Amino acid sequence: MNHRVALITGATGGVGRVVSETFAAQGYRLALVARHADAVEALADSLAVPTLALTADVTTPDAATEVVQATKADFGRLDVVVHLVGGYAGGQALPDISPETWERMLRLNLTSAFLIAQAALPIMREQDFGRLLFVSSVHGHAPGKHVAAYAAAKGGLETLVRAIAAETRGTGITANAVAPAVIDTPANRRAMPNANTSAWVAPERLAALFAFLASEAAADINGAVIPLPGRG
Repeated sequence: MNHRVALITGATGGVGRVVSETFAAQGYRLALVARHADAVEALADSLAVPTLALTADVTTPDAATEVVQATKADFGRLDVVVHLVGGYAGGQALPDISPETWERMLRLNLTSAFLIAQAALPIMREQDFGRLLFVSSVHGHAPGKHVAAYAAAKGGLETLVRAIAAETRGTGITANAVAPAVIDTPANRRAMPNANTSAWVAPERLAALFAFLASEAAADINGAVIPLPGRG
């Protein structure tokens, strides 16, 4: 797989680091995207594959286009996008959710995915190959209490994945999402210090599933939202 190129957004987060290391171990050349230059450059330097470090906020159209074009310019192709940018807001009943929170959940979890896919698809169509991979949530299809804005954004993401799959059916391009429960990241451990973390989803399992969905073996999987509920 050494000729393949993967663009990973949100690369320096608790999941992004593990995904980046997993794809590097499989020989992918990587374009890593994060908002903070020092963190993404340090991650790029730690990986033993050709790596491009990009600093951008891909919730804006220009930035999403720029990171995709920079990847193509540097490596000559773009085979896989693993879009990990997102955010969570919960704990409020619907009447208490501010318009700002609503808009932020849509921008982080849905709009960013749309913009990255829109920028990447023309390149993938030229190659007749591509893998568009996204992270949803169990709340995207089975919302819990007091997560309306987050759940609506993730539900929209799941519909977007199915729409992309419908548009790419019959080509070498696929679009899929993984919908985990709580992921065992340092940020989630800080937020929930008394939780039973043994039931959480390990980032390594999520990364392994993304790596499979990016492979030739997953060519027949398109438009899937794969639940990853953990061991709880």
